[in-house]
Amino acid sequence: MREELDQLAERIHQLTLLTQQLRQENKDLRLHARHLEQKLTLAGSRVQSILERLPDAAAASLNGGA
Repeated sequence: MREELDQLAERIHQLTLLTQQLRQENKDLRLHARHLEQKLTLAGSRVQSILERLPDAAAASLNGGA
């Protein structure tokens, strides 16, 4: 009986450690996801800026260019 209780205590301890590890990993992943969202937003802004500087296809065709 004592051995079973010791095994149960050890399993609970392992579960506690794993839970703490997973919480930290989840926190790190959320931080990384926010960083990636910021980079994606910045990249989207850069692409939009480049697109706005490109000549309009309709205006180019009116001017005889393509």
